[in-house]
Amino acid sequence: MLAALGLAYSAVAYAAEEPDAAPVQADRGRGNICFGGFEHGKLIPADDQIANPFIQTTLLGCAVEGGTPTFLPDLKPKVTGGVMS
Repeated sequence: MLAALGLAYSAVAYAAEEPDAAPVQADRGRGNICFGGFEHGKLIPADDQIANPFIQTTLLGCAVEGGTPTFLPDLKPKVTGGVMS
């Protein structure tokens, strides 16, 4: 039993020593906006960390409230730099 406890402790200590992970990239298989339900139109952050609950939701929150998570790509603006010349 003590050996199992020591093994579990070493696994936790190893996990604490790992460096911070790279920023989370958008996964195309995962939705980034919620359509439908009570969460309609809210953004879904890639790491599910909500900074503003009025404009953001989680993937699970979207599904639970009756919405459908959908991937909406970031489109390039038609006017580069916002200047028409």
